[in-house]
Amino acid sequence: MKIGIVGCGTMGKGIAQLAAQSNYEVLLYGKSSQSDQNSHVSKVSLVKEQLEQTFTMLESKGKMSAATAASSKSNLHLVYLQELSECDLVIESITENLNEKVKVLNLIESVVKTDCVIASNTSSFSITELGSKLIHQERFAGLHFFNPAPLMKVIELVEGLETSKSTLTLLREVGLRLGHSVVDVKDSPGFIVNHVGRAYVTEGLKILSESTAPFYEIDRILRDTAGFKLGPFELLDLMGLDTSHPVMESIYHQFYEDRRYLPQPVTKQRLSANILGKKTQQGFYEYSSEVNVEFKELLPDPNCWVPSVWVPQTPRAILDLTVSDLIVSLGGTLGLHRDGIIVITPELGEDVTTAATRQGISSLHQTIGLDLWQPCIDGKRKRFVLMTNPLTSRKTVEQAVVLFSAGGNVSVIRDSVGFITQRVVAMIINLACEVAQQGIASPLDIDLSVKVALGYPHGPLTWGDLLGPRNVLKILEGLESYYKDPRYRPSAWLKRRAQLGTSLLTEEL
Repeated sequence: MKIGIVGCGTMGKGIAQLAAQSNYEVLLYGKSSQSDQNSHVSKVSLVKEQLEQTFTMLESKGKMSAATAASSKSNLHLVYLQELSECDLVIESITENLNEKVKVLNLIESVVKTDCVIASNTSSFSITELGSKLIHQERFAGLHFFNPAPLMKVIELVEGLETSKSTLTLLREVGLRLGHSVVDVKDSPGFIVNHVGRAYVTEGLKILSESTAPFYEIDRILRDTAGFKLGPFELLDLMGLDTSHPVMESIYHQFYEDRRYLPQPVTKQRLSANILGKKTQQGFYEYSSEVNVEFKELLPDPNCWVPSVWVPQTPRAILDLTVSDLIVSLGGTLGLHRDGIIVITPELGEDVTTAATRQGISSLHQTIGLDLWQPCIDGKRKRFVLMTNPLTSRKTVEQAVVLFSAGGNVSVIRDSVGFITQRVVAMIINLACEVAQQGIASPLDIDLSVKVALGYPHGPLTWGDLLGPRNVLKILEGLESYYKDPRYRPSAWLKRRAQLGTSLLTEEL
C-alpha cells in the first residue's frame, strides 16, 4: 500500500516516519500549489534526510533492528504532484489554514485515482466543510494525529456527513497498523481533544485576566495541586501562539460564540507583537540565553512572628486532617479569640469574601482562605494555596506564609471563586461531559484520547468520578451564580449523573 503525505512540516514528517517504519511505501510531497511543484524538492529532501537520520538513531539505540531501519529508509520517496496518482491513501498535513487546505484537497483529488482515500490531519476544521468541494466526498475523512505523531499513540478518526463506511474501515486499519489507538469521532469543532482541551488554556487565561495570580504562579499551582505536566502558559509557549490562538478563535466561532470557548485578548496582543513562545525565544517566559528571568518561590520572612490561628470552621482536609489538626502539625498555635490569623476554608465554588460574609467574620484584614480541594497529589501536599480578600493585610499574608511554608511551597492568590485548581479542573470535566452529551464520542474514547494526547493525570470523566460529580457540579454552579456568565453553565450530562449519584462514564441506551 502506498501512502502519500502532502505537507512535510513537523506533523507531516512524524506521520511519514510512522508509515515508513510500519512498512508502508511513503510518497512525500511538500508544496501546496501545482505551479511551484518543481521547487519543493530541496525542502522535502531535507525532511527525507532527517527521517533517515531518525531511523539510524533508533537503530543505534536498539529501538529498531538494522533490517527495519533499512526498510524504513527505502520506503521513503520524494515525488512530484502527479506521482501521487499511485497512492491508495493521501494524508494532507499542511498548515492550519482553511482556504489553503480546501485548495490542496481539491488539488490532490485532481491527480489521485478514483478509489484513493483522502484524509486531512486538521486539528480544528470541520471535515464536512473541508470536503464539501470534493467530487467524491465519500472517500474523505479526518485522521487527526497528535504531535509528536510517533509518540502520541492515539488518532482521532473523524467521520464527515458524507464519509463512507469503507473509507473509515481503511483508515482504522491503517491507524491500528501504525501502532496507535483509533477513536471514532463525529465531525464537530475541535473533535475530542481540542474541544475538551479548550478549558485548560482558556480558563487559565481568564484567571490571568482577572489578576488573580501571575501566569507563573498559575502554572505552579496547576502542576503541583492537580498533577498537570505543564502549566497553561508553559503549554502556550510550547505550542506557539501562532498555532494556538487561531485554533482558539476558530473553535469559538465554529460554536457560534459560545462563551465556554471564549479566547482572551492577551494572546491576540502577543500574537500581534510576534511574542509567540519558544519559537521566538520570548513568550510568557523568556527563552533567550541572554535573558535569565527567574520566578522565585515565595519565601517566609524569618523575622516574622506567627500569632495564634483561629479557625471558625473545621471541615475535613485532604489528608483526613481537620484544618485545626493541619495547623498544629505545621507548628501553629490555635487561639480561641480573633486576635491572630483567621484561616477559613471556603466551600467549593466560593471565594473568601463570600465565605467570610456568610460566616459573620468582621475582621477581614486578618482573614485568609486556604484551598483544601487539591486533587491528584498522590497523598502528598506539594503546595498550599492561600487566598486573600480585598481587605487582607500584608502582615496577615506574611504570617500565613511563615506558617504554611513549614509544610511545603506556598502560593498566595487574590480572591477568586473556586480558587484556581477547582475552576480549571471543573471546566475540563464539564467540557468532556458536553462532548459525551453531544454524542461526539463515547465516554471511554473521550477519556482515552484526552489522557494520551494531553497527558492529563486522568481521563476527564474518570477524574470527575474521582472528585465526585456533585462536587464538580457545585463548583460550576458557584461560578455561574457569581459571574452570571453562561461560560460556567453545567452540562446536562454532568447534572443528571450528579443527581443520580452515578458515574460520568455511564452511557445511555
